[in-house]
Amino acid sequence: MSFGASDSSSSCCKCKSGYTGNGENCFLQDESIIVRGRISAKINDITLDEQETHAYVHTLSYDARNYVALGRVGADIGNKITLLLPFTTPIHWLFAGDLANSSMNGFRLTGGTFSRQSESTLFDESGNKVGDIYISQNFTGLQQQGKELHMEADIVAKLPDLGAHEQVIYPDFAQLFELKDDEGELATRKAVHSSGSIKLKVTSIREPSVHKSYRLDYVDRIYFGVCPGLLADEMTRITPNVRVSTKRMFVTFTPSDGQARFSSANYIKPSDNQPDACEANTCSIYAECVADAESANGYYCQCKPGFDGDGFECK
Repeated sequence: MSFGASDSSSSCCKCKSGYTGNGENCFLQDESIIVRGRISAKINDITLDEQETHAYVHTLSYDARNYVALGRVGADIGNKITLLLPFTTPIHWLFAGDLANSSMNGFRLTGGTFSRQSESTLFDESGNKVGDIYISQNFTGLQQQGKELHMEADIVAKLPDLGAHEQVIYPDFAQLFELKDDEGELATRKAVHSSGSIKLKVTSIREPSVHKSYRLDYVDRIYFGVCPGLLADEMTRITPNVRVSTKRMFVTFTPSDGQARFSSANYIKPSDNQPDACEANTCSIYAECVADAESANGYYCQCKPGFDGDGFECK
């Protein structure tokens, strides 16, 4: 039983009032969390041992942002690691903000103790396979009196080349996470499945109007233990089957320290809700999508500061 947990009337642990988690691992609501991890990787046949990752996460329901720093790689890999989006998505799910208090994010479901297997394939705009990513992660729960979440990961990836002046742009996207029974296991074991496609673009800093399009297809499996009584009680009020919307995703690579940095805001709602119209938007990569029920497509596009246009084309 962790910091912030208390015994319930059953055999399950339950977080104290003002804390969030699964009872075994709890932290103070709205308090920021640090994620620390060690990574072993093989990227384009180059072995990278004992890489570090760390993330700073805001957990406010209305301000659920996270900042993830990954790797210290040399010029032989360089900015290609900005294509490793699947490494960051479990953090999106774990701490996604629930504005309606109707959904269970990953931490409330698992307490940050789970294993994850992820397989992703990259395709170019002609449909040709240009890369693949295999990730095995093990999240081991909270440390430092509920202040830090620890994890370990193995990554094997073949990634397409990126020019020194090219950068990856991720439009807003959404992922579905669905609770399943872990087949062949006891009632105390559960799984979460997630699969789908995410579109991304690569553009040049020197020629921002020119870009290449890619599609990332992914299949994720997350396995964890539960206390059946507590989970059943929680599910009478909120659902673990959720849609995680990732917005304002921004990624950079700094050659001087060899790190990729990902930042985003992430929010959840029940997966049976109607999808956000912006999740399938065709806005310019230099525009923001704004949901608007009165617009023909259910949204409109607005060029970002410093750009002009109708939102579909911004210069």
